Amino acid sequence: MGKKKDKLAAQQQQQLQQQVPWKSIDKDPLGFLVSPEDPGSFFERNWEQKPAVFKATAERVALFQGLCSLPAVVNWLKQRQKKAGPLAFGVDFNTARYRNGVRETPNGEVADAGGFKALHDDEGCTLQLFQPQRFFDPCWRLLAALERQLGCLVGSNAYLTPAGSQGLAPHYDDVELWVVQTHGSKVWKLYQSTNGYQLPNQPSPDFDQDALGEPMLEVELCVGDVLYMPRGTVHQAAAQTADSSHLTISTYQRCSYADLATHLLQVRQRELLLSAAAGAMHAAAAWWHGLLASLPAPAHVACCVALVTCSLTDWCGLRSRLVWLTWCATCTS
Repeated sequence: MGKKKDKLAAQQQQQLQQQVPWKSIDKDPLGFLVSPEDPGSFFERNWEQKPAVFKATAERVALFQGLCSLPAVVNWLKQRQKKAGPLAFGVDFNTARYRNGVRETPNGEVADAGGFKALHDDEGCTLQLFQPQRFFDPCWRLLAALERQLGCLVGSNAYLTPAGSQGLAPHYDDVELWVVQTHGSKVWKLYQSTNGYQLPNQPSPDFDQDALGEPMLEVELCVGDVLYMPRGTVHQAAAQTADSSHLTISTYQRCSYADLATHLLQVRQRELLLSAAAGAMHAAAAWWHGLLASLPAPAHVACCVALVTCSLTDWCGLRSRLVWLTWCATCTS
């Protein structure tokens, strides 16, 4: 009975895929994710600012329903293991359980289709499949289109959670994140950033429930619904009365002006170390001396003061000055 059910689910997903409007998705994948919102309005109101929920459209349901769900992954894994073998823990997927305020990761070494399903059904584990675009063409095509549109790397993970359970502890991520429900439903709770710190470039450790306070948003996602979260948004999610699966689509990891400035200085430092190794010690020492010297008055005083005192409300001014100063430093000989 289970084999027939899995086969039927795979056939239904193939039928839905034939209804996916790939031409319009290839042209405007972000518009597809945030529809019926206009992408321009999304960037103005929400991008790097606040979460947003976009209820399901017929087009998103056609693409996402059943995609990377437990039946779909188990059916795919049965075919894969004949040629490529089982999945490897820590490379292809992880397991996770969150019980009584404690996160568990009961990983082993490898898992075939039967072991994969048993971890979910019998052990109550959430299965985190890394980068499913490696295995499922619809994921690959959507992410490729997003990379072209955003000009940045885009990744994804799939999360398969048993009914009535939670896999991960409350935490925040260092990426801009879209969550897309593909099977069942999940209730998400979002909280204000900790200590007012926003747009981090490192993920957080797990948080205790007592430290979170009341959620600023609580929403149940059903198939085709999309939740956007800026990096730094503390969140947790639990499956409801049925098994749940969702995709996370992530981008802009360490792609900020601060990361660019750090990278430029690191590149210049490596160049100088190579020069020093080649005997150009004087040039290397002169560059470092120039970088560590005080900004000269009066030409750069105003810029220096503005950089130090610039408030977060003038972030555009802050980041432009930061990049300008870094560029000046890297060009100094």
